[in-house]
Amino acid sequence: MSGFKELLHRAEQHLMPESYDVCSILCGKTMELVLRELLQVYLRYATLEEQLSIRREITSLRKNSPESLTAGEMSTIFDKYNILRSFVSAHKIEMEDQRLPDLRTMVKIRNKATHDNANNSEMEKADAHVMYGSVLRLVGIADRLLSQLTRKESSEGDAVIHRTIARRRQLSVDVTAIASPRVQGNILNLYRNKVSGKYFIFLEEEEGAEKILLVIPTGQIKALYRNLFESEVAEEEEKAVSRGLILAEQAKCYHEYMGYEPPLQKSEGETVRPNPNQIIGPKGESEVVFTYEVHGVKASLVYKQGAYFVQKGSTALREERASITDSARKLRRDFLRKGILVPDHGTTRLIFTKDQSFNSPSAASGVVSASSTNGWICFKLPNGKTLKTILKRGRE
Repeated sequence: MSGFKELLHRAEQHLMPESYDVCSILCGKTMELVLRELLQVYLRYATLEEQLSIRREITSLRKNSPESLTAGEMSTIFDKYNILRSFVSAHKIEMEDQRLPDLRTMVKIRNKATHDNANNSEMEKADAHVMYGSVLRLVGIADRLLSQLTRKESSEGDAVIHRTIARRRQLSVDVTAIASPRVQGNILNLYRNKVSGKYFIFLEEEEGAEKILLVIPTGQIKALYRNLFESEVAEEEEKAVSRGLILAEQAKCYHEYMGYEPPLQKSEGETVRPNPNQIIGPKGESEVVFTYEVHGVKASLVYKQGAYFVQKGSTALREERASITDSARKLRRDFLRKGILVPDHGTTRLIFTKDQSFNSPSAASGVVSASSTNGWICFKLPNGKTLKTILKRGRE
């Protein structure tokens, strides 16, 4: 639950004028992570009939697994099967605020914050406070539930289930990731508006392929139609700032959304930058493996020695989607030419024949999905935590 609380704390810092929309968006991300974890727990303990019903529901949404559901889709399932109330009743979860969070309203507020370009500060303020209070209740339910289940499994001596839950919670708490990407050399994906000529920073794809989530020049986060922009370009952050392609407000918002800070100033003219140390996992493991599953392919990624490595045996989509970036297309063709990617005969997949390094998670996820994606969110731990969520800045 520490990852949820960290994201919620970041949302709380934006519960102020000029950044209410960011607060609502970050609360929406927290909601998505909590619902995904609770749905996994529910499916583990539900009856076979309940499991089949929900999995049929997931299939009807044309999704392969619960992990691929959006927040809106999960809220529909939670409401239809009354999952939150079932948890509260079955486990006698006490809440200071007895109201259950209204998931549909939370989804609407999050979508409004990302899609609505109107500047109504009073409405944004009201929405942000509703969203923040609702997420507090949701996190409280999840925290109490997981704590109770862990204690129960421990006392009953159910070794198999205990190991599963304990490992999930251990990953939430003990993963030490001290290697956030450096500002120098950090590659941004930029979209240039066809009318204004201004550059917007890409964050992630929205539901469907028509809209993308961007940091606009005013430093706000909005979901806009992709066809308003020219083809995506990759640019080193320092160069993008020095050339005036993006503004300081955009860079600040991008760092806050991704969950890491700009470099600290040690003294005048001297900058302290993070060390690209290896991510250290639970129980001293030297590598933590993040996975990305999409449309029947699965890729594993580890971070070491300042680079992101997709592991040998990982798969990628063979057919390129309309949203693929120029940089991802060039990488894929280069890998095919060199034999790093080869066709998996009889399937629609490509296979990595060796460990392959990338300079950013998004470059890796773009090659895997053959589309424009945000690797910080796509690559996840077994417990559902994203690469972005667990990364913390290391210091010299």
